[in-house]
Amino acid sequence: MSGKIKKRVVSKRHLNWEYGVSIEGIRKDLDALEKEGFTDIEINYNYSHDNVDITVESYMHRFETDEEYQNRMNKDKVRAEARLAHEKGLYEELRKKFEQ
Repeated sequence: MSGKIKKRVVSKRHLNWEYGVSIEGIRKDLDALEKEGFTDIEINYNYSHDNVDITVESYMHRFETDEEYQNRMNKDKVRAEARLAHEKGLYEELRKKFEQ
């Protein structure tokens, strides 16, 4: 196994379906999204003070690219090194405190 993880990628395409759209318009949007590889639509709403806020997003799941994987590995390495340095510092403080 390569160690790559699946990512949720959200389309930047704005789906203006909130206040009514024709079926033909939805089909065109869906066709364009499918050509770009998107597979899912998520519709969310939020009620606030008698107002409804609706968001429509399309997304796909895909494995991260080689570049994304390498960037994640580099960040993980930096975090691990920082954590180790912090832990070593704590160890030295405690060692000095209890060796007295």
